[in-house]
Amino acid sequence: MSSLAESSLGAFCISIFASQYKDNDARARANAAGALGTIGQDSSVVVPALVVSLSDPDSVVRGNSVGALIRFREQAKAAVHALEIALHDTNANVRNLEMIALEKIAPERETLAREWKSLLNPSPE
Repeated sequence: MSSLAESSLGAFCISIFASQYKDNDARARANAAGALGTIGQDSSVVVPALVVSLSDPDSVVRGNSVGALIRFREQAKAAVHALEIALHDTNANVRNLEMIALEKIAPERETLAREWKSLLNPSPE
């Protein structure tokens, strides 16, 4: 397959999965977030869609979105601010994923992630 055909197919798949973010079914949105991280080739299109889903009411959707952002690593730098804000998530698993994401996407922000981790998960004395 030519690179033009591959990029057209990739763009088509991204548009299909991105449209699932509007679905009322949380499972559809969670699956779309995971799929975008797996097939998303164009971080300039996919990362903004994943950032929007960080505020989804469903924790599985938010977790899958963070996991997808982790796959982009440095290409997801545009998500750093949103991830820092999202460290207030009510779900501990999502918060932990967000800390990992900050470590992978923006290693220079790792100190912040560690500070948050110690505040949110204090060690027993």
